[in-house]
This record gives sequence, C-alpha cells and structure tokens, in this order.
Amino acid sequence: MGIGGPIFVSIGDAVKLNTFLDANPWMPRSQMFVDDYSFDTYKAVGFGRFDEVDKESDAIKNFKMTAPELGFKEWMNYFGVVNKVSPIPK
Repeated sequence: MGIGGPIFVSIGDAVKLNTFLDANPWMPRSQMFVDDYSFDTYKAVGFGRFDEVDKESDAIKNFKMTAPELGFKEWMNYFGVVNKVSPIPK
C-alpha cells in the first residue's frame, strides 16, 4: 500500500502516548502519532469522531462491541493505564 508511517494515530498528548507505549513496549514508537484535542490530523486523513456519527445508520445499529479475550495480567495492565491514556482533555 505504500504506507510510510505512522500506522497508529490517537488523540491526547505526549504524556498519554508515552504512558500507552510504556505499557505496550512491543509497539514500535516510530509508528505512533498522537493528535491534540483539535482533531486536525484526524480530519486531515479523513477519520471521523464517534460523537459525530449518525446514530441511526445501519452500521451503528448493528455494531456490537465485545470485550477482548485477555488474561488476568492483561486486564490488570489495562485497568492500570486506561484512565491515564483516555483522550480526555486536561
């Protein structure tokens, strides 16, 4: 596809990104990018926001989110960092 990077884009700031990467050391830092809360990068690449989706569309009505299959240690890791990395402005 010719993608040069990054391959993971998230909302937040450098502190949240580093917290996430510290908890997931297997993920390559060079392929990560964090956008600020203006969502400018998201908009530039054509990504949408969950709070701007047509909630009446068939895709949304038929979407079922399920919990991933994680072991005890993985769940503890998740709960230990989720609040620190959630894209909630300070």
